Amino acid sequence: MPKVIAVEDNLQEVKSFLASKGCYVVDASEVNREKVDAFVISGDSDLSSSREAMDKSLVINVNGKTMEELWAEIDS
Repeated sequence: MPKVIAVEDNLQEVKSFLASKGCYVVDASEVNREKVDAFVISGDSDLSSSREAMDKSLVINVNGKTMEELWAEIDS
């Protein structure tokens, strides 16, 4: 079963990378209570509408990370 990853809308390169790894990528701003395996954010985002879902998921700040470092966190 593919991992469900919520990604900020402005992180198109990250979305493409995760999709190529077989993840189901959703827009982080549209997630409120649905189950996601991880949130990928840039650090300066306002995802207050997703706060409840974020409290139950892995949250990864992608700033300063390579795609491989990001994938290592998600795939662990």
